[in-house]
Amino acid sequence: AGWGWFVDPTPQSDEEFDHAGQWLDNDDSQPRMDLLTVLLHEIGHTLGLEHHPDPASLMAETLAPNTRKFADDLDSLFATEQDWLSAPAP
Repeated sequence: AGWGWFVDPTPQSDEEFDHAGQWLDNDDSQPRMDLLTVLLHEIGHTLGLEHHPDPASLMAETLAPNTRKFADDLDSLFATEQDWLSAPAP
């Protein structure tokens, strides 16, 4: 609550983030949530994925401000968590 959004005008290039997904222009006085990461996380839920215990996972229960989980994290998640996709919905 109270977070601003970081809306990336160039989502195909992650130039605003370092290789670990941390925002390069990290102004802690204005923490923001990366909208692309939040949307990818929520898409995972619509596909039936639950929260993952690994805090580095795109499907982790929480997201630190000023952090991007890259789109290929979703591909990795599907590749390593195939049992989530075959589990019946609650």
